[in-house]
Amino acid sequence: MTTPKIEPNELRIGNLVLDNQNRQGEIFIIEPEKVWVKLKTSIGTSAYINDIGQIKPISLTPDWLAKMGFAENLLDKYNPSEGVYYTKEINDKKYCDLSFIDGDKNGIFEVCLFPYTDHFRYQYVHQLQNLFFALCGQELKITI
Repeated sequence: MTTPKIEPNELRIGNLVLDNQNRQGEIFIIEPEKVWVKLKTSIGTSAYINDIGQIKPISLTPDWLAKMGFAENLLDKYNPSEGVYYTKEINDKKYCDLSFIDGDKNGIFEVCLFPYTDHFRYQYVHQLQNLFFALCGQELKITI
């Protein structure tokens, strides 16, 4: 399996990514063809990389959605095998709902902004961070 490549125009300052050693980092500077990432090392110090070829996206998983404040809900409470969806209240009138696309083996989420006027397909944490900021005008808070 090939490592997904991230293009510089897909990233924003504050996006979370992984390096080639699967250490989590946060982007803090974006330059043409260079992205500066501050990594947390296992001993609590910081390391820095600036080679975009050495970073990769973090896959969206139910664990990541929980860290971002999304609540898990059954699609059908009378038939739990139907699956789940995840929702996050944006304000009193809007919710961001996510569900796995039926039969999709790639872990791609379908993202719907209630009242379901449109939907988007995303697979990585940085993509959801960017979408949330674009739709809501605020950063998606993540508890790590």
